[in-house]
Amino acid sequence: MRDNTAMKKKARARAQATGEKYVTAQKQIAAQAPESVAPRFPTFATLPSPTRIPTGVDEASEMYPTFRMQLGIDESGDVVGVDLAKNPHALFFGVTGSGKSVLTRTVIESCRSAGWMIFLCDGKGTDYEGLHRQPGIVAISQRTADHMRMVRMVADELRGRQADAWERRQAGERGPFPCPPLLLLLDEYATIRASIRDVYGTDFHEFDSDVQLITRIGREFRVHVIVATQDPSPRAIPAPLLENLSTRVALGPSDNAATCTTFPYPHRATARRIIESFGSHARGRGLVAFTGEDGCSRIVEIQTFIGYTPGDAKRAPDGDVDVTHTAHEVSIKVPSLYPRLWFQVDGPHYGQPLSALYACPTVALDRPDGTADPDMEQYDPLHPSYLGTADAFRP
Repeated sequence: MRDNTAMKKKARARAQATGEKYVTAQKQIAAQAPESVAPRFPTFATLPSPTRIPTGVDEASEMYPTFRMQLGIDESGDVVGVDLAKNPHALFFGVTGSGKSVLTRTVIESCRSAGWMIFLCDGKGTDYEGLHRQPGIVAISQRTADHMRMVRMVADELRGRQADAWERRQAGERGPFPCPPLLLLLDEYATIRASIRDVYGTDFHEFDSDVQLITRIGREFRVHVIVATQDPSPRAIPAPLLENLSTRVALGPSDNAATCTTFPYPHRATARRIIESFGSHARGRGLVAFTGEDGCSRIVEIQTFIGYTPGDAKRAPDGDVDVTHTAHEVSIKVPSLYPRLWFQVDGPHYGQPLSALYACPTVALDRPDGTADPDMEQYDPLHPSYLGTADAFRP
């Protein structure tokens, strides 16, 4: 029986109207009241541990076709995973506190444990400190000039894979040709793009061209992009880029303009209704649009996964579940399959002009066994002997 003011008023009104005793009327009103229902989603959902961690590059390539980017669970408790063959690139957007950063780090760890090459553009410059020197993390850029050069590094890797495929076809081989999967994360994309425009002026179009090249042809060569931002508006994300980001995940409450701009037209009314239902404290609640396994466009409400990430020993939101157990089950077992990469800088002002920055050769900072190469210390941003400067073109 619900003992509240509204129910008491209804019981009194019924008693007066029917002549029933107040207690009888109260029981009748209580019987008519809807029973409380369990929430459709849990407060949080933890990322399932992988059943297999590759021990070599060939194994990572072999596992790629069955890999799914697991985002969370739907209201039935089923895992919502995205097939990268149909949805090669993604947009994550949400305001501060929505759970966007948690989801981003969880996806990074999922890719890392599957043997991916990972390049991180850190728009804030401080979000991925714990991932430095972690296996699978090939490079992390934290400054404007470094964002430009690292994205060009990924574009060059893509062109190299494209050239290799062409040579194989000319030799009579038939694809697809195995190569390790690669993830480029552009976190705080609007901030990155604005800082590049401020520093490089009209040359910022070089950055746009590289990103659009990667999103346009990357799928064929297993190169994938995640754009994470608080601002998914057209002024922040060019329309040609948005068209290539087929997976779109809105985290937490969002205004109608962002919803209408970001979600495909057939889903906009549904997206607006669901997003408006998110409470301000619904951390990790999201809405995802993507192409399903059947080739049809889908839109699904989810509770996004929370998972362990190195250097971030946070517990799940209600404090009852410690996700750091994954550190021992998965994270420490990830092998070093790729060397860290950077570029040869010759001094603290390496960022200008842009042509000189792009001319800096890419170098491997690690030996084949994964240990740092002492001959490359002057090119290693994590080493005291680094020739660059920690303050160059800060975002």
